[in-house]
Amino acid sequence: MLKTIKNFCEEKSENGLLLVDPNTGSGKTYWSCQAIREYARNPANKKKVYFTTTLLKNLPVEDLKRAYKDENLFKKDVLVIKSNVDFVKENLPKTYIPEKYRTEEYETLCKLIRDCTSPDYEKFPPFYRDEMSKRLSEAEKAFRKYLRRIISAQIKGNEKERKSIIKNDSRYQWIGEIYPTVFTDDYKVYLLSISKFLRRNDTLIKPSTPFISADILKNAIVFIDEFDASKDTIQEFIIEKAVNAQNDYLDMVKELHGKLNNYLPANSF
Repeated sequence: MLKTIKNFCEEKSENGLLLVDPNTGSGKTYWSCQAIREYARNPANKKKVYFTTTLLKNLPVEDLKRAYKDENLFKKDVLVIKSNVDFVKENLPKTYIPEKYRTEEYETLCKLIRDCTSPDYEKFPPFYRDEMSKRLSEAEKAFRKYLRRIISAQIKGNEKERKSIIKNDSRYQWIGEIYPTVFTDDYKVYLLSISKFLRRNDTLIKPSTPFISADILKNAIVFIDEFDASKDTIQEFIIEKAVNAQNDYLDMVKELHGKLNNYLPANSF
């Protein structure tokens, strides 16, 4: 299996499809991780590698770490992409942020993270947890918007220069520690859920875009695990996009109608 996957990854053609349907317990994940590591460690191989599955918890993070046998090389090559909310929940409490940047957006987000990660949180009724999750998501968006303002006002230069400053300047390193996706383009291997693969990735230094339509995906190698379940997720995403598009058009028509009513006689309609 390793040879089959390696040969496919190293194929020079830009497009191709390999379907692997081995029996349970045949080592599919193990051999996939071995192939990914061997491909990424070869300097001659330039394609990005994506491994997606239905749930973040099902990603073979530990399997790939064992395949690398060196955690520093793993961290250099591999980015585990989570939702922005998951990133702040995991990284913000352990990241030092200079006092001058601890604004209202920061304090609000910290409080909600503490509330949503407290030992008693799961004991609360579902409607309360849903409301808190909604507030946390909104606070994270406001905090990320605040970071964009900082970057725009204080970190000058092109995308490469801004990224270098965030990586090397101690005044701004905390931004990359909270959101490692700032350095998305620097990695070789990406582990992410199929849902995140379809949705936008925000690097903070350039406009966000879905992986599936980003330049970084061009000629990439994409592993889709649990294909049947992933197919359902893709279908749900397509339906969601269609419904949202209809709602956008409806809101636009309502807004247009309301504004026209203010300027045109009633018998104009």
